[in-house]
Amino acid sequence: MVHVQTKFRRPYLRVDKPSNDISIRSVPELVDFNAVTNPDALFCVQAIKGLADKAVTMGQLRDAVIRCKFALQKSLYIRSPIATEDGKILKSPPVALFMDSDLGLLFHLLALMGLGVPVLLLSIRLSHVAVSHLLSQVQAREVIASPGLVSKLQLVTQDLPDVRFTEAKPFVDYLNGVSIHKDARISDPSHFCDDFDRNVLILHSSGTTGLPKAIHQPHRYLIGYSTCHIETESEDIEGLNISTLPLYHGFGMLAPMLALSIGKVCHLPAPRTVPTGGSTIAILRGTAGARSLMTVPHILEEIVALPENEWVEPLRSLQFVACGGGPLKASVGEVLATARVKILAHFGATEIGALAPIFVPDEAYDWRFWRLRQDLDIRVEPINKEDEQENADAKRPSYFQLVARPSGWTEDFVLQDWLLMKTGPTDEKYLRAMGRKDDLIVLATGEKVLPRILERMLEESPLVKTSVAFGEGQFELGVIIEPSTYPVNITEFKNSIWPIIVEAGKQMDSHATLSSLASVIITTEDQKIPRSDKGSVSRKEVYRLFESEIRQAYELMDNTTVGGASQVLFRDDSLEGALKKIVASELVESIDSDALGVDDDLFELGLNSLQCVRIHRAVRTAVQHATNGGYLLVQMPSKDFVHRNPSVARMAAALRLNGHDDVIQDHTMEDYVSRYSLSTGSSHVVLLTGSSGSLGSHLLAHLIKLPEVVQVVCVRRIGAQNQADDTDIHEELTKELIKEAASKGASISPIHLYKVSVIPIQPSKQHLGLSEGRYSALCRTVTHILHTAWPMDFKRTLVSFESQFAYLQNLLQLARDIHTTRPLVRPRLAFTSSISVVGRYPQCNGNVHIVPEEIMGNAKSTNRFGYGYAKLVCELIVSRAAASAKNEMEVCCIRLGQIAGNSVTGFWNPKEHIPALVRVAQRAKVWPQLKGTLSWLPVDTCAAVISDIIQSPSPLEIVYHVENPVRQDWPSMLSDITSELGCANDSFIMFDQWCKQVAGQSTVPEEELLMDFFADDFQHMACGGVLLDTSTARQASETLRKATTINKELLQKYIHGWRKSGFLQLGSAQCN
Repeated sequence: MVHVQTKFRRPYLRVDKPSNDISIRSVPELVDFNAVTNPDALFCVQAIKGLADKAVTMGQLRDAVIRCKFALQKSLYIRSPIATEDGKILKSPPVALFMDSDLGLLFHLLALMGLGVPVLLLSIRLSHVAVSHLLSQVQAREVIASPGLVSKLQLVTQDLPDVRFTEAKPFVDYLNGVSIHKDARISDPSHFCDDFDRNVLILHSSGTTGLPKAIHQPHRYLIGYSTCHIETESEDIEGLNISTLPLYHGFGMLAPMLALSIGKVCHLPAPRTVPTGGSTIAILRGTAGARSLMTVPHILEEIVALPENEWVEPLRSLQFVACGGGPLKASVGEVLATARVKILAHFGATEIGALAPIFVPDEAYDWRFWRLRQDLDIRVEPINKEDEQENADAKRPSYFQLVARPSGWTEDFVLQDWLLMKTGPTDEKYLRAMGRKDDLIVLATGEKVLPRILERMLEESPLVKTSVAFGEGQFELGVIIEPSTYPVNITEFKNSIWPIIVEAGKQMDSHATLSSLASVIITTEDQKIPRSDKGSVSRKEVYRLFESEIRQAYELMDNTTVGGASQVLFRDDSLEGALKKIVASELVESIDSDALGVDDDLFELGLNSLQCVRIHRAVRTAVQHATNGGYLLVQMPSKDFVHRNPSVARMAAALRLNGHDDVIQDHTMEDYVSRYSLSTGSSHVVLLTGSSGSLGSHLLAHLIKLPEVVQVVCVRRIGAQNQADDTDIHEELTKELIKEAASKGASISPIHLYKVSVIPIQPSKQHLGLSEGRYSALCRTVTHILHTAWPMDFKRTLVSFESQFAYLQNLLQLARDIHTTRPLVRPRLAFTSSISVVGRYPQCNGNVHIVPEEIMGNAKSTNRFGYGYAKLVCELIVSRAAASAKNEMEVCCIRLGQIAGNSVTGFWNPKEHIPALVRVAQRAKVWPQLKGTLSWLPVDTCAAVISDIIQSPSPLEIVYHVENPVRQDWPSMLSDITSELGCANDSFIMFDQWCKQVAGQSTVPEEELLMDFFADDFQHMACGGVLLDTSTARQASETLRKATTINKELLQKYIHGWRKSGFLQLGSAQCN
């Protein structure tokens, strides 16, 4: 069919201007403009199954919409918006459209928008549960459904008996009928309220992570689609634009919106048909004037599978083939590019709209990257600023995210996609999606994996249709693969793709590699990896469907023989040697077993979580193959065997104890205290550890402002392969330090930067791994040592902190060497400890809640996990130094309570448990009833208090408690938080009930990891069950004596910071 287009006069449209500055504010007004200015210009060509295509002009579009509008006013309980006396606008409840994707859907959508009636646009692929959920969420009372879809809504009527369902007429009925006056308009005067009225078009999320969520948008949202275009001289605007996309998704709206704005006539697919590669090529061959195509990746995959003589010429003749809705396989893209098909990557988000403009790509265009449009309020920001330099040094890519202020929104929206970025010749940005934050897999060790590298490389193989990695809460990764063609021999198929998996492992972190073929699951012929109606993989649904296969895979992995472990003989007299062979074969860097010391800390040698798993399996395998004359273990070691025993000597001891390695724990703490305690034997220069952490950054920022502090020496840990004395990296380390401090809300003043020096060290080595000259320089200058560095690995047990005890010993030795070098100086050393050391004090002391500022002689009062025990060991080491070396140095332990965010900038790390509690409660719309009191001390205040203590003119006491002495009650704080968030109407339930209700709802790994803490320790630790006596600390610190409560203004800063970063939901409408 040949379609002749008349000259099109373009409307003036701007998505970046307020409505007061433009005449066309909405799509209904755009339709009215074209009906008057371009009445005979073609709008679209609608394909009809079994019949000839139907061409519709701009004038016919307006007339059909007005006829539809009249019909809706007669059949539905709707009205135009009404202004009340107090200035509020009252609208009809939303009307939902559950319709086939054709002109009929557009007619109804435009008619309702022109009336000012909110429209809920539903995908016809939604389940009845999802439809009922959305109707209830937006309080829709009317649903218009296509005739063939009414039966799908029968279950919805049972769920929502008050909702009325109306059957839609065929779209052709509205193209004929009563004549419409040439001056008639579809846009009523009251249809447009203002730029921030988002109760206009209601879309929904895909529901891949649960039930879909309603997303409200203003009129300007669709205007954004109509302006998503960059004109080039070579483009044939009047050429027909073929679309295979449904209109109930954003990408599908792009073609008709461009037809309205630039006259690019669109061709819409026939309703109730599923476009395929073959049908798309047939349309291109049979439609004269086709000059472009908008489609999705799987259509292009099907096209390239056809014989080349069928598809090459139809696609090559097009000015562009826009592909969006998901990533295009590299293998498919390369085939198309080689055939000189002009592929144009497209990208969008339901919350923002179309993000990549449509244009004719030139030869220099890289089809893997989409161009970011410049007329929307969008920022490109690094996902982790702290990693940028590290990635550059390691020649790894840095990932970015988009932060947008969508039209009509009053808050920012952060996209979940991880993006690569490059810039064009005129500084335009080109981006490529590499995965999503909600794709993130958190292993049992807390290590994070972004699996899209593995999945993308597998899916680029012609053997693989789809792949999905798994491993949440496990010690290693696995992958489910749906083959392109089901293989006859599964083992041969696994072997054929294994090199791809190995190569992907080289591009990922070491803990993210797959260990064996047992970690690969191949779907059966009747199993399909589920996808959303946008084509994206539904991960949670995949994990649910393949739960049994995943469980069996891990069982198989646990029983897999590793390497030559079966040839390693475990004998009581040679157990250490056998273990050394297993361990040496698994270390990242090759090391001869003879060079491996039995007492070497394996984590310090670079051991990662996956290697721990492999060593554990190798030990199991060796035990299972032990001969009768060898060493036989009755009880197999647990999965955390290596974490609990991070040296060959400790593994051997645990095995000799028949698997009861917990017996070793009872004798460990005193051993560490003894081993790492010191033997009996005016301007300030402060040596600071942990300067990259939040507290350390604020300590640095505070100290350099003090006139009595002339220098702050920041020591930074480096790997064993580097030289701690490498002066070439000092300048780079200083730059990193400044960036890290800024990212945590601490500002390093440029005028004081001369006071800062950064020295790379190896903490557990003698003299901190420094040369004699540099170490001597520290002995000649340092007067104070502030030790705040500490690893925050929640999986580590006491024994895996041994390197920290060596670190503390080396710092105490440095203090002793300072005194030896300068006998008139008694340097001061402060170790920052934790409330976890005394977390169980009330239970062990007759329910006395106030904890004295004194050393605890044993672990009875300590929270029962490795972090608390290790902090106690360090306190006891410091206590022994105070007794044995009191003439050489002054030492103290500073136990910290709950540290809050910065009191000036409002930055509070969202990964901490208080922000996490707020987010979980806000999202669940239910809050815990917390009784008792809280003690929050801003981190900058905390830094000032520590500075006061260590520089106090009085002799140091052995223990200081630093928490806010002015306590506040929890009910009032929660009331202020919910009020500020607009969640005052949310319900409150008992804390234990709240923990059970929200457990498992989180898709954020950090929140899931905190749920056990909330359930087990939060109430007694954070609600006044443990009160730190601050009498000694207040005597030493004027800052602590003047501490006040967290007022509403500061609380607002914290919440604003969480909102601005996208951590919290925005807008009271989402809370109530």
